Amino acid sequence: MIKKLIITIIFIGLVSCATGPINKFYQPTGVIVDKSFQGDPIVLPSENLDNDFRHYTNEGYQLIGTCAFVGNSPTIEQLKSKAKRVNARVVLFNQKHIGDAVGFTSFTTPNPPQMLSSTTNGSILGYGGYALYTGTTNTMVPGGYTTNLAPYSISRYETRLSFFGK
Repeated sequence: MIKKLIITIIFIGLVSCATGPINKFYQPTGVIVDKSFQGDPIVLPSENLDNDFRHYTNEGYQLIGTCAFVGNSPTIEQLKSKAKRVNARVVLFNQKHIGDAVGFTSFTTPNPPQMLSSTTNGSILGYGGYALYTGTTNTMVPGGYTTNLAPYSISRYETRLSFFGK
């Protein structure tokens, strides 16, 4: 159960962080490009966005949008999908790993109830003689709750994107 919870937490974190920032932080430049391009956008890593910007503008490309955020690393498919939506032919991306967010998340699980059984034996002595007795008592005790800790580690990247069109 803990393993499923950890996988679910990581999956939700990855999906929400990886797809959201590209759309949330995309900034169009206002440049209008040809919308007839139907090909597959090219996604390229860039060690120096300034030099690559000059190269692509010299090749006739225009910067149509940028995006910068800190979070999970986007996938190539996510970058291509955004490029198609904004009519970009080339996406340059620059990333720098800035560390991992690590910690623990807690969750509580119920414990099963417990059945307790106790037997009492004894004798009673009085003026008329004595008597023996035996009794059994069954008691259901609530199980309570256990708090569990699940570790997590999420890599964080500073990501900068440039979208070019013609």
